[in-house]
Amino acid sequence: MHSPALYCKYAYESTMDPDSESHSIDEPDFHAFFDAIPVPCLVLTPDFTIVAANEAYLRITQASHNDVIGRNIFDIFPDNQYAPPASGTHNLRTSLLRVMQDKTSNMMPIQRYDITVERDGKKVVEEHYWSPVNSPVFDSNGNISHIFHCAEDVTQAVWTKARIAGTGTGASDEVQAPQQAGVSAGARAEKPEPGFAARTKDLLQEREYIYSLVRAIPVPCTVMLGKDHRYWLQNKAHRDLTGHFDIIGKPYHETFPATAEWELPILDHVFQHGQPYHIERKKLTFGKNEDGTSRDLYLALSWQPFFGSDNTVVGVISTATDITEQVRTESKLRESEEFYRIATDAANIGTWNVFLDKQVADLSPRLAAMMGLPPDRQRYSFDEMLEVTHAEDRERLLKAMQRAWETGSIYEEKIRINFPNGEKHTLFSRAKVFLDEDGKPLSLRGAAIDLTEQLRAEEQLRTANDMLSLAVEGVGEGIWEWDPRNRTVYYSERAKEILGYAPEDSPSYRMLWPSRVHPDDLRRVSMALREHIEGKVPTYICEYRAKCKNGDFKWVLSRGIVVARDANGKPLRMTGMFSDISDRKEADEHIWRLANFDILTGLPNRRLFRDRLEQDVNQASRNHHKLALLFIDLDRFKQVNDSLGHEAGDLLLRHAAKRIQECVRDTDTVARLGGDEFTVILNELHHEHDRVEQICEKILQALSQPFSLGAEPTGVSASIGIALYPDDAKTHDELLRKVDQAMYSAKQAGKNRFAYFTREMDENAHRRHRVMNELRRALQEKHFELYFQPVIELATGRIWKAEALIRWRHPELGFIAPSQFIPLAEESGLIDEISDWVFQQAVTYSRQWSELIKAPFQIAVNKSPVQFSLPKKDAWIDFLHSEGGTTPHIVVEITEGLLMQTSSQVTNLLQEYKAAGMQVAIDDFGTGYSSMAYLKRFDIDYLKIDQSFVRDMTTDPTNKTITDSMIAMAHKLGIKVIAEGVETPEQQQLLSEAGCDYAQGYLYSPPCTASHFESMLVSRNPGNKVQSKNTRVRY
Repeated sequence: MHSPALYCKYAYESTMDPDSESHSIDEPDFHAFFDAIPVPCLVLTPDFTIVAANEAYLRITQASHNDVIGRNIFDIFPDNQYAPPASGTHNLRTSLLRVMQDKTSNMMPIQRYDITVERDGKKVVEEHYWSPVNSPVFDSNGNISHIFHCAEDVTQAVWTKARIAGTGTGASDEVQAPQQAGVSAGARAEKPEPGFAARTKDLLQEREYIYSLVRAIPVPCTVMLGKDHRYWLQNKAHRDLTGHFDIIGKPYHETFPATAEWELPILDHVFQHGQPYHIERKKLTFGKNEDGTSRDLYLALSWQPFFGSDNTVVGVISTATDITEQVRTESKLRESEEFYRIATDAANIGTWNVFLDKQVADLSPRLAAMMGLPPDRQRYSFDEMLEVTHAEDRERLLKAMQRAWETGSIYEEKIRINFPNGEKHTLFSRAKVFLDEDGKPLSLRGAAIDLTEQLRAEEQLRTANDMLSLAVEGVGEGIWEWDPRNRTVYYSERAKEILGYAPEDSPSYRMLWPSRVHPDDLRRVSMALREHIEGKVPTYICEYRAKCKNGDFKWVLSRGIVVARDANGKPLRMTGMFSDISDRKEADEHIWRLANFDILTGLPNRRLFRDRLEQDVNQASRNHHKLALLFIDLDRFKQVNDSLGHEAGDLLLRHAAKRIQECVRDTDTVARLGGDEFTVILNELHHEHDRVEQICEKILQALSQPFSLGAEPTGVSASIGIALYPDDAKTHDELLRKVDQAMYSAKQAGKNRFAYFTREMDENAHRRHRVMNELRRALQEKHFELYFQPVIELATGRIWKAEALIRWRHPELGFIAPSQFIPLAEESGLIDEISDWVFQQAVTYSRQWSELIKAPFQIAVNKSPVQFSLPKKDAWIDFLHSEGGTTPHIVVEITEGLLMQTSSQVTNLLQEYKAAGMQVAIDDFGTGYSSMAYLKRFDIDYLKIDQSFVRDMTTDPTNKTITDSMIAMAHKLGIKVIAEGVETPEQQQLLSEAGCDYAQGYLYSPPCTASHFESMLVSRNPGNKVQSKNTRVRY
């Protein structure tokens, strides 16, 4: 429910029924009601004579009744001096005549009528805009007896739309301002002279006139009488807005309870004090729009009291004005002004507005700071501006402004500014004159930027350019300068020399520079130039082929920068240099060919082939085409190469490459991967399997023809594998693997044939999958067993330790090497169960053999790096606790790479092992990237030198030196050394001389079963005087 004070603009029909029985309350006299209307109103006779004027009209015009009553309206409303000739009179006369003719209300166009007001003791003319409405009043015979002329002040709305400068101010949704507009508190209009009452006696006594007057009010309006605020009158505009048709005679609070909370106190205030009340802006909701959003309007509300004969408040006229458009326009204006302010601040632009006739100027804070003036003000005098202006520029500044003011020309000047600290700045300003409605200059508005840094940079650049020219010419670089405005290019003598011009040739060439660029390079050059001009890159750099004087093209490297721009940022001058890079490009081309093409055959090599295969696969995917990859391997090539020599082999490869190329299209790719292996990429296939086979047959036929390599013809054949995209593989890497399998299938099938990739070729992959599935069953059914290899003390020859190795004998698949199932165990997570089983077996054998030889005997167990990354409790420690917590004779072997992990998981677990009495050894040392510092940090007990170093000790002095160094450094850290893979007495001798502690390898014994190892342990250690230990489980 909405307030009865709400209304829509420009609705004039009344909904009052003069004969309604609901008018049981006392009615006011017309004079009191007429004066209470807040908008200016006149009552005219059909001949347009004024017979009544309300208080609002007399107050606004500062006239008396005697000034207007009895006069024709055209006598007091002459043409507005600011409007076009006769427009005011014409519009008013047209409207009044239309009312008399059509017998209906008429709204005139917005009119400008200025009002004289007194301010600070002086009379001032204020510019006002009005929206007048003329409405007829009928007598009992239906004839027009009078005309109501009412006007709404729309000055604020007009100004808001027209405003293009200044800063808007926000306002809250509701701004209450009692007595700000309308009649002053308790004011009454002066009593008209006696003649007035006689002339309008009939008018003031007829209630119908009051109804007609309400109908003529150009906004929604209601009239309430009595302290209980019952509705007496309601016009159509109010009814259309609120949707309430039957409110006459009803109290306000029953009709509109939703708004009574805030409006009833206002009504009580007006009735009690006899003072008008105004809300300048109130946001209220009127149902929903068609799109479902709330229909919100901003309204200016007014409650105006009118008085009875006893000078007490009889009733209240409630009116309003729709200012929604004005509020929204002001909001947009504020947003626009804020955006303009942010934009100018971001661009470091100052704005100004000069009033030359008043010798003052409004400066933005940014411009004030640019001029060294205090930025906390807005207005400055001319004297202040001239004082900071350089003395030599003052007269020019004033003349330029005066010329723009008088002629309307654009003002553009550079002015030097003197700062208090002695600095001098240069500002560039541009402005234009704005005129008032009379065409007279109103102000000179413009903007300014500080050019100081730019001018300083240009001066520095000119100096640097002069120095650079001397330096560049000295090292053979050519210099160019380009003026984009007139397309003039200047070349230095060295630049002309590079392009083949003589020194006496014209020093500049007025030409379109694109004509000097090779057509294939033009797009790239244009893009590089545009990116620099647009500020995307700091420097223009581009390599291209430039046209020389003789028409030939030469590779040049051109570099440059924009050194001057206009106010809009467009380049004014660009300078740079270029050098002849023809030799370098030839070298680059040669290097590129070496990197991408096979020297022997001229075909793409493996690198370029993989690149093209990847591109072709991507293109086939986009275009939904098929692609065939052929892998060709020459049969019997090795025999030819070995028997006839490498030169004959090379000749054979060149001929073979040529024959393969002749069998395919130019769009297909033939490449040599190396040796006698060739590949062919067949592009843009649809379902052309027959075509693929035809090409393979042609290749086989061509390669089976004899080759002339010497005295006698030589014959070879070829095996071809075929893989299709996307049938066999979805990626280029997968396609390569599949075609390789297909080629070997063709070779194994008898050679000199081709074979498609088939799913059967994935048998190895399936076997791998089966092995992974069988791993768990192997644990359950005890298919694993441990083998042991002795570790010998070099000083005594005794077995001090043993290394344990796991074996898997599958009942169907037979022996499966650890290298095949251990990676699968790590991948599947079964490595924990396998490792736990190995550890438990090692502990058992260690105790058994320690008891046998009556001395501690160690077994080393390998711990997979994967197990260290699992965040869970270690089962080895739990097993030891379950066995009674006795000290185990176990050494945990870890990989060298594990040392480099900084994870606390690794450190904590190794510390637990040490605390439990186990020792730690590093396996295969020397093959990773660790250092001795890691050994010290992790408290390592044993270092095992990888067999790759031991194997070559006798033949490679470098390996021997490395091995000796590792032994020496380990001993200095207190670490014992074990050498792996010892196979010869010579290796043993060298290790002994280097001081190595232990050795293991086939020289002493291959890995053997537990029973065999036990017999060997007893026989190799007579007297059972073993003092050390170590056995390890290797995967």
